[in-house]
Amino acid sequence: MGEQMTKVIETYEIYRLNHRETAKFFGVIVLNIKSEFKKLQFHDRENIEAKLTIHLDFRDRNSDRWDSSVSTFYAGFNNSDWYDYSASVSKHTPSGHGGIDIRPLKIQGQHVGTLMMSKVVAWLKTFPADEKVHPIHFVPSGDPKAAKKFYENAGIPIDSKVVTIGDLKIQQSWQSNIELIHEAQLQQHVFELYREVEFLVRQKEILEKQCIEFGSYVYTHNPLKTLTNLSMKPQLLDTKYKSQIDISNEPYESTHALIIKYVNRNREIDELSSDIKRLLKLIKEYKQQTLPEKRLENFIKAFNGMLYVYAEKALIFPATIAFILSFLYPEIRTYLIFILVIYYLYWTTILFKFSSNRW
Repeated sequence: MGEQMTKVIETYEIYRLNHRETAKFFGVIVLNIKSEFKKLQFHDRENIEAKLTIHLDFRDRNSDRWDSSVSTFYAGFNNSDWYDYSASVSKHTPSGHGGIDIRPLKIQGQHVGTLMMSKVVAWLKTFPADEKVHPIHFVPSGDPKAAKKFYENAGIPIDSKVVTIGDLKIQQSWQSNIELIHEAQLQQHVFELYREVEFLVRQKEILEKQCIEFGSYVYTHNPLKTLTNLSMKPQLLDTKYKSQIDISNEPYESTHALIIKYVNRNREIDELSSDIKRLLKLIKEYKQQTLPEKRLENFIKAFNGMLYVYAEKALIFPATIAFILSFLYPEIRTYLIFILVIYYLYWTTILFKFSSNRW
């Protein structure tokens, strides 16, 4: 027996993971893929021995660290007469039963397993289609129905069922929420994300200023201000503004550093987008509160608010005047007391209202 050829190929692939239900950015997956291929001559028979190893690294959008090699996937091919089966979707050797497990738990149910299995099946399909595949020993850790469907969709044999490599199926359903990021384009992606962040920051600043301005009309203590007309229309930036944002100060960096920036900036974009959505909702509420039919109600609120602001002067000044008049004109003292009681009852109502519900 003599070794004829040995070949080792190592690559890595970068993927953007979105949540399959909300479509929001979830994180970045990096696959470190190693394929080992060995050809041996055994008497008059050519024996092929091959191994596939895939390490999965994950960077969560909310984390400052990597989940490195949290999942490792194996596949193997060996057409030696020593084995009853030539191919395995879960082990380096086609003997015994292997397992498939997705880690970290947070990415389970996000089509990551489908992506990994598509890599395994695509690799196995480089070998003869009539070679038999070792069945999986079906002991699911989660939902049995979902696990069974996962294997059946890929054409993977369960327990004693026998299939060939040709029967295996490459599933593409992972593409619904997982996107391949080409390394050569990663730098440009990060540049564009910088523009997006700066665009949203500027948009948020504009809307915040508008909310302050509009809020001053809604919660004013100046009754006359409620009688003026104000167009409460949100000022939205033209998307063309993005192309004008300068990226000349953005550095060219290593792939590892770019991936981290990619994750962080996507998180910023999600947070800024949520803030902008909240501000737009607030402007809409302000607009509803200043409709013409609410003008009288707003005027009364502003008037009462003005009285509350000047409550101290409004209480002390009348009492001082009444005290002086009572000495100058004793005959009207009873009338002055009655007027003050009515006046203070009115103020008690105003103060109680504003102490329980500040404007």
